Amino acid sequence: MLRSLGAALILLLSTAVALADSPRQITWDDLLPEGEPLVNPFMDLPIEAREDLAIVFRTKADLELGLIPDDGEDMRLAQEAALRVETLGVDIDALEEELNELQAEIDRRNLEVNEDLEGEVVRLPGYALPLELSEDGVSEFLLVPYVGACIHTPPPPPNQMVFVKLRQEYEITSLYDPVWITGAIRVERASRSLTYVDGTADIPTGYALQAVTIEPYE
Repeated sequence: MLRSLGAALILLLSTAVALADSPRQITWDDLLPEGEPLVNPFMDLPIEAREDLAIVFRTKADLELGLIPDDGEDMRLAQEAALRVETLGVDIDALEEELNELQAEIDRRNLEVNEDLEGEVVRLPGYALPLELSEDGVSEFLLVPYVGACIHTPPPPPNQMVFVKLRQEYEITSLYDPVWITGAIRVERASRSLTYVDGTADIPTGYALQAVTIEPYE
């Protein structure tokens, strides 16, 4: 009887360990910390007013950079756009301040990570940007959420960048082929050097993952 109970206990414990080690499939949204939804004051305005405000703010930025004269056609169009918006009762200066505050909050949240993921075994899809490439393949890369990230566009925020280190090289046939990565994820804020055709850039990352497996996304 005791031997049977011992065998049953061992079986239960081994099952629990297996379940604990099995990867949890996550999405990129899981890398973001919880927070109250952001409110964009733009969204309460008619589409025409948003288009006019875009003209006003873009012209203001160009003027501050010295890209346009203060008495040219661009300024005339911006003044007309501002007048149309003001007839709707919109305080443009107050709205611009709200938008600046919104951007500051977005920038702050982009640096936050989900601490609850620390040490968890996860499975995450994405696109691999090699950091070190040899004839045998790649062993270190940045995993990004969408194709072309960091190459043709500004990089995603740090909490949407995962540094991946493989146990052995993996042959990547194309930067546009998605992969599944499985391994233990860690919260690790760092900066990684990414090589481009015309130079290098330091890319901030919020996570690191020691990959157990990498496979094509299907």
